[in-house]
Parts: sequence; C-alpha cells; structure tokens
Amino acid sequence: MISCEFVDGLAEVVIHTPPVNALTIADAQALRDLFRTITAGSEAGVVILRAEGRGFSAGIDYKEIQTPRFQEMLLGSGVACREAFAAITSCPLPVVAAVHGYCMGAGIALVASCDLVVAADDAHFALPEEAWSIAYLARLVPPMKLRQMALTCEQLDAEELRRFGSVYRVVERGALVQEARTVAAALRGQRPGALVATKAKLNAVDSYQVDRAFWDEQGVAHAARLQAAQAGQWHRTGNAVIAGRDQSSQHSPWSGPPGAIT
Repeated sequence: MISCEFVDGLAEVVIHTPPVNALTIADAQALRDLFRTITAGSEAGVVILRAEGRGFSAGIDYKEIQTPRFQEMLLGSGVACREAFAAITSCPLPVVAAVHGYCMGAGIALVASCDLVVAADDAHFALPEEAWSIAYLARLVPPMKLRQMALTCEQLDAEELRRFGSVYRVVERGALVQEARTVAAALRGQRPGALVATKAKLNAVDSYQVDRAFWDEQGVAHAARLQAAQAGQWHRTGNAVIAGRDQSSQHSPWSGPPGAIT
C-alpha cells in the first residue's frame, strides 16, 4: 500500500508493501499519482517519503513480471518507475527521504529523486546484478564509486554516503522518523514561497538530466536482452513485444512502449 497523510503542514508518503517493500507497477503508479497531486498550493509545505517494515525498498517486484509476458511486463514496470521518479523530482515542494534498512535497485532511485536524505544508521544501499537505477545512483556517489558498486554489487552504508554529502543526517533507527519530521519542519519555517522558488531553481540548473539518463539506461539493458535472445543465450518467455515490435525485429528495441515518455 502507498499512503499519504497531511500532518502539521507536512505530507508523509509511506511505502508499505510487505514483505520487502518491492514495487509493483501499480505501486509505482500510485507514487506517481500521489506526487502529481502534491502541488505548491496544497496544505503541505514539505513532503517526507518513508517506508514501514524491515527496509526502505528492495526495488521492483520481480515476481510480478516473471510471466510469459516477461518483456512486456518489464517494459511496463520501467515506464511506471520512470514516471514515479520524475514525479518526485519535479514535485514543486522539497522532498525529504527517510531511509532505513535495505535500499536496493529502484529504491535507490526513489531516494535519489528526493532533495534531502535522512538515514538510519542501519541503512545500506546496493544495486543487485543487472538492476536498474545506475543513472540515479550517479546522483549519490562519485563516478568511480558508481562503477565499483554497479560492477561488484557491493553495498554502501549511510555513513559513507554522508561523507559523500549525499545523506544529510544519520541517526539511530528509532529516531529516524522524528528526525525527518524535524528537518522537514525546519524547512517549512522559511518564508512562504521561498522553498518552491528555490526548488524550481535547483531543478532548472541541474545539468545532469537523470530522467533521460535513466531511460537510456533501460534502453541499453533491453537491447542487451534482445541480442542475447537472438543468440540463444537468454531464455525467451512468450511472444513479448519490445517497443511495439516482435523480439525478432532487427530494428532498435527502444523507442519506448505505447504511451511512454520520450
């Protein structure tokens, strides 16, 4: 379940999809829709994104896409995730991530879409093998650390990310939610309209177009799967369609599925 509560001028968006907070296509769409409704004129001045359970998020729900329509479902998940991440980034209000436990794959993208990150001392971040979100991890770590994490799948803890400047504060697990609320309340104490204007300027001058980079990352991944399938090196399930073409197509596999952002 993806929920949102408005309390004392703060909007708290909560991810609670047991057992590991993996995101289905519907979950990603729910996040997208929630953040699209949080506007500069809403009753909230700052948004907190947090999760219930053992960890923040294990990434996308691979069980959902393990069907005979694997490629089609994977593309659908990619579109839904991209729209969710973009909705967080483009939210006119500052978004504070409160992260605990594991933060994997698409979970990293959720965090990197936010403006400030408060983490519990047990938080750890990693990209599983062939996981998405290299483009978003690039927002959190230096270039060579990015390559190290993507190639080795080694995890990074919250304190290391704090040293990189990517995590604002690290606190004990039990104090995480209150610390995120304290940070958000301090932001909200600024002059009305100042935060919205600053957030807009930050997005305007951000030269790293993470949304485009994420889409390109998915394109490379899908092209690799197509080539492997054609070479008989990858298990093909069903007659999935990539970008409106059958897998046997020799054309580019990534112009985006119907309705995709391009």
